Amino acid sequence: RKNNLYTAYSPDGEVLVPERYSSINSFVNQRALVFRDGAYGYLNKNWEEIIPAIYEEAKPFSGGRALVKKDGLWGVIDTNGITALDFQYEAIQPFLPGVLKVKSNNLFGLIKEEGTVLVPAVFEALHNLKEGRMAAQKEGKYGYINLNGEWLIEPQYDWAGDFSEGRAIAKLEGKWGHIDTLNQVITPFVYDKTGPFNQGIAYV
Repeated sequence: RKNNLYTAYSPDGEVLVPERYSSINSFVNQRALVFRDGAYGYLNKNWEEIIPAIYEEAKPFSGGRALVKKDGLWGVIDTNGITALDFQYEAIQPFLPGVLKVKSNNLFGLIKEEGTVLVPAVFEALHNLKEGRMAAQKEGKYGYINLNGEWLIEPQYDWAGDFSEGRAIAKLEGKWGHIDTLNQVITPFVYDKTGPFNQGIAYV
């Protein structure tokens, strides 16, 4: 780093990259994420800017694809910079292998990497998939859905957490407790706070 800009040298001192980048990340999938002049792009292994620095935000490549933001919306590009998923989402992040969590019109859903909708973006909140269930919020209440977007436990809770050891934290009428995968109450809703189960024990 010199004059707040990064360069790169070969072992014998040859300049590989001119002093133009505010940051240079490690190579992933033969591409290195770089930042210059207020935008992100990618270098190839020949230290060429193969994908121009035109993105407002960008993530390192994973599985040959990268999440990037342009004109205020997120999409996906391949290692050649070709758009693999149109720029249409307010937010986008990895959820499961080959599955992305997306935000559209301030609501959340799930899609496959190529764009096929798994769970429509109709939920106010969408948590992690644990034990075949994920907490989802609809019209202010939480329940649990599967990966097809079907309700397994109808929305009825003020808040709901991820399942762990067949139990999940839930909040009902201002108090905390635990439910099981069949929506049976395991810990009564009488506590001011509680945590997830770990090896059969949860704090309250």
